[in-house]
Amino acid sequence: MMGASSLFSQQCNIIYVTPTGAASGSAGTKANPAELTYALSLVTATNDQIWLAEGTYNISSKLDLISDVTIEGGFDGGTWQKSNGLTSLIYRSNANIITAPNSLIALSGDNLSNFRLQDIEVKTDNASGISTTTYALHLNGSDNYVLCRSEFTSGNGTDGTDGSPGNIGT
Repeated sequence: MMGASSLFSQQCNIIYVTPTGAASGSAGTKANPAELTYALSLVTATNDQIWLAEGTYNISSKLDLISDVTIEGGFDGGTWQKSNGLTSLIYRSNANIITAPNSLIALSGDNLSNFRLQDIEVKTDNASGISTTTYALHLNGSDNYVLCRSEFTSGNGTDGTDGSPGNIGT
């Protein structure tokens, strides 16, 4: 039988996550999984493994990745057993478009290192507005990372603005 302290503390450096997990408080355990955005705020030097249960994780803003962290999907949310037949999908809606330049980003990593994304799918919705680019994964200045058995699919971007009419020919 588990003691009360083991129900509310991280186990084996793992933060457990489900699509309907808790968004505050003592979360991230098998008994009380966290939701994905909150799980990223729970990462510490000793709690650096995020396990995603199967299901769809709907997000409406970009998620900023973190150095030295593994995000791994494909777990059964009841038993936390790994299975190649289970899908953990992070789906980014087209709400909250980033401006200047217009972009729709699901996962973002700027100047990161030593992170791993494994057994996850990441998709973005089609963009809305004018001159909007879509990215399932946007990395800038990052190194020493691993993308393992994962799939990244961006929705359609949008057209740019029309150019000015040309000069009348002679």
